[in-house]
Amino acid sequence: MSILSKLQSRKLGLIDLLSMGFEVYLKNWKLILLLFGTIYLPFLRIYLDFEYRIENNPIEGLLFGFSRLYWIFVAFTNYILFIAISIVTENYIQGRNISYQGVIKRTFSSLIPLFLLGIRFTVNLFFRFLLGILPAAMLLLIIPGMPMVVGIIMLVPSLLYAINNWYYGLAFILREQRGNNAFTYSQFIVKENWWRVFLFYFLIVFMNSVLRIIFNKSLNIIPFINDFWVYVLSDSLPELIAIGISIGTILLFLNLDFQKNKDNEQFEYADNIV
Repeated sequence: MSILSKLQSRKLGLIDLLSMGFEVYLKNWKLILLLFGTIYLPFLRIYLDFEYRIENNPIEGLLFGFSRLYWIFVAFTNYILFIAISIVTENYIQGRNISYQGVIKRTFSSLIPLFLLGIRFTVNLFFRFLLGILPAAMLLLIIPGMPMVVGIIMLVPSLLYAINNWYYGLAFILREQRGNNAFTYSQFIVKENWWRVFLFYFLIVFMNSVLRIIFNKSLNIIPFINDFWVYVLSDSLPELIAIGISIGTILLFLNLDFQKNKDNEQFEYADNIV
């Protein structure tokens, strides 16, 4: 059975989606590596070079603050890579051929509206975070000595918003949902599947963190690799490996999209019979 048939037939589990994610990765590794090397890696390299050089600088505070702002751009570049890979993934499972030029053209033709959606997402996420500060502060006054519980409560509104709207970019690129419709479509996909989407989100963050630690410790013991390249490789290699997991979450979006639309068609068919 093809990947498309599996996605259309039923809701798939974590292992199935991860397995298919790495299958898509291996089948398209040349194109994906080319996208990684041209979209994401140059900006990461510049950022890490800048951050590495300011560590012993007398005006480190000011420059470090600037580097944090630059990291926002690098993070958005990472999301552009995610969108490009989603185009490769959908075309592969639909049996359509697509070139590097085709992926780049389709991705960057939507760059400005996607960037504006990203700003809107970030601003809304920040306000949700502010909403969580007040109840967390009140709880800390009532029950002191529980900073972990307070921290979790403080993050709840922003986490709920982040997961519910996690797929706004895929809704924009793969389903041509514009403006507010992109967020609405993401919420439609995530509804009744919040924990499944959260699990993939958590897995990506967790694997990136663990792999960074592993690579950092492993590369540090190799004598011919200097500190700067340890810095670069321990950041880029985890991202490269995690692409397989990212493809898994793209497949989850497509799987839920197929199932949601199938349920709606069945519901409409039942209504017509009645």
